[in-house]
Amino acid sequence: MAKPKSKQNWWQSFYDDTPFHLYLERHDPAELEATLQFLTRVLDLRPGDRVFDQCCGMGSVSIPLAARGLHVVGVDLCKGFITRARGDARKAQPGVAGGAVSAVEFHVGDAFEFVPSEPCDAAFNWYTSFGYSAVDAENIRMLRRAFESLKPGGWFALDFPNAPMIRSNFQPQMTHRLPAEGGEIVITRDCQIDEDSGVMKQVWHWELPGGRKIDSNSTLRLYTPGQLVRLFERAGFACVKLYGTLDGDPRNDASPRCICVGRRPA
Repeated sequence: MAKPKSKQNWWQSFYDDTPFHLYLERHDPAELEATLQFLTRVLDLRPGDRVFDQCCGMGSVSIPLAARGLHVVGVDLCKGFITRARGDARKAQPGVAGGAVSAVEFHVGDAFEFVPSEPCDAAFNWYTSFGYSAVDAENIRMLRRAFESLKPGGWFALDFPNAPMIRSNFQPQMTHRLPAEGGEIVITRDCQIDEDSGVMKQVWHWELPGGRKIDSNSTLRLYTPGQLVRLFERAGFACVKLYGTLDGDPRNDASPRCICVGRRPA
């Protein structure tokens, strides 16, 4: 029997109930190419490797990696994202390296539980798909699933916000406008950080074409870089490193992101 949805587990319905897929559309080829090169470098990817994309969304990273000759296994809780990913994979063309996009598989599943059926050479979790729970013991479950997905010696990369930068540039309210069928969607996000729990609470207000409005809530456990490293180590990872940019620069308090990379011991 499936577990009943908890009101605290906002992520179980958030992505189905809102047009969040528009946030996941990637329109910057240079940024995507930098992401692919970074992952290839830090995960030591080689053609034919099996790679796990934890919380793969619509496959915006999985599909280009598969086109470069990698076998990618992606999982996401949102059925709509997986349907889109499978469709885009069927339409994609082989990359310049001669890889086949057919070497990608997408699964609807819970990243807190899902482990690929065969061990992988590397794994990654991209675009801040971690820290959804306010409870460390819950979040570390996702890291342990990533650890369990790897062959001994495999690397895992987690893309996460850089907490010191977020705090120093904190904006309690942000508004975005995204093009949509029939007009545009206006998204206003109200944020506050609960310093006692370290949780950033967000209320999303969606104004859709035609006047329909949606209000939704999300949370992010805003882990500091040191806390991330300790979580990785508790999950079993070794040789943990922090990067601040896709160029591979070391993380500092002004870095735009905090990319945490760890290795399953050989």
